[in-house]
Amino acid sequence: MRIGIDIDNTLTDVQKELNNAAYKYATRLNKKINLKDLNLIDKKNDGNIYQKAFGFTYEELKYFLKDIQENITNNAIPREGVLEFISKLHLEGYEIYIITARDSEFHDNPYKQSEQWLKKNNIYYDKLIVNARNKGKVCKEEKVDLFIDDNINNCLDVKKYGIKAISLNTNNCYEDKIPIFDNWTDIYNYIKRVKENKKYDYVLQLGFDKQTEDFIQNIKNTLKEKNIIDKEKNWKPHITIDLYNCDNEELFIKYVDKIVNNIKTLNIEFKNLNNFDNKTLYVEPVNKNDLQKIKDLFDSGLSKFKLENRKNRIYKPHVTLCTNDGLTDAIKISTNKFSPFVGKIAYLWIYNPKVDLIKEYSLEEI
Repeated sequence: MRIGIDIDNTLTDVQKELNNAAYKYATRLNKKINLKDLNLIDKKNDGNIYQKAFGFTYEELKYFLKDIQENITNNAIPREGVLEFISKLHLEGYEIYIITARDSEFHDNPYKQSEQWLKKNNIYYDKLIVNARNKGKVCKEEKVDLFIDDNINNCLDVKKYGIKAISLNTNNCYEDKIPIFDNWTDIYNYIKRVKENKKYDYVLQLGFDKQTEDFIQNIKNTLKEKNIIDKEKNWKPHITIDLYNCDNEELFIKYVDKIVNNIKTLNIEFKNLNNFDNKTLYVEPVNKNDLQKIKDLFDSGLSKFKLENRKNRIYKPHVTLCTNDGLTDAIKISTNKFSPFVGKIAYLWIYNPKVDLIKEYSLEEI
């Protein structure tokens, strides 16, 4: 699992000190201070809160963020529990991505500034990302699974991209869409619960050449045109190998790379349709033994990543057409469209649960 973490007021607790410093700076400048705006949330991650509350000009704001704020954040100490629990998460295999809105507009070198603070305080991380004003977009691009920030608006933005987000907030803030905690002990325990409830990290699928894919997809499209409800995710036609858990994507891919070298393209004969408990309609392959051999290669090479509840599962390779609570109409429609054929397996795909293609392998021809 990849965890994204903000720095200021998430790894640290500096907001009160920053507010006091901004107040003193504004007083020196003889600004008319709007006290009711002192608790505004910096929605755009651009220092907007200080301009509204203290009437800073752009140049005054730039001086405050670059000189006064940097001095405070550079000397900040980590919140209680940060070192302990980030270290634990790292040792347990989680990837730590530090994602901060510190940017080049107001800081000479936000990367170096952040890097030095993390190093000085012995905080582990796998990747540091700065200039992240749009944290939802960044988390999506970096394939973050869970994001932690003190700013509720950042959390809501991340959630829009289908990514879990939690907030560390000690101001009695409430948002029913975002879990909120006021300490790192509770955050760590929440992350562990999320991990335990997650069904899988990756699914391996055997994909078909274009002719085979088009034939099967044509049946699926006909079912859709006939308003047959399909609860299956929007996968391309495929045969699933298995599901796996691994917190380190790079490591998982390395293991798969080694196995794929032993797999060639394969012709598969399909003669009939079948179903599981009248809920999943599928095309049934004839040469299951060939598919079982491929499955055995992955079972052996990826045994350490295999889900515990699937280790004794009987392998039944198939190509799903439709998953529904009642298949009577789907079976009639599909039977009229289906005729026996020989297809070709040409690819291996690694997907995550969000149906993001992690890697595609073109299998070597026989």
